[in-house]
Amino acid sequence: KAWPLIEQGQQALDAGHFDEARGNFSAAKSAAGDSQPVRNWALAQEGLASLLLGDQARSQDAFRQLEDAAFFDLAPAPQALGRFFQDVAGE
Repeated sequence: KAWPLIEQGQQALDAGHFDEARGNFSAAKSAAGDSQPVRNWALAQEGLASLLLGDQARSQDAFRQLEDAAFFDLAPAPQALGRFFQDVAGE
């Protein structure tokens, strides 16, 4: 459910339709629920789209949520992805 919304959001982002992209990423975040890493990918993209729209408050909120959820698994591969998400969130 969430991945197709992320793909649609990425297409909208590439086309410069930032509001549409943000809507897709937000919907993907909701569709993902607690499922990781898809929720974190949606948050990262939502933060970026918000930043491109000049909505700093919403961008900061998305990146704060991303930072809080960055480390979602203790296995080595998810830990590396968690560090990436933490870097994206600005930590």
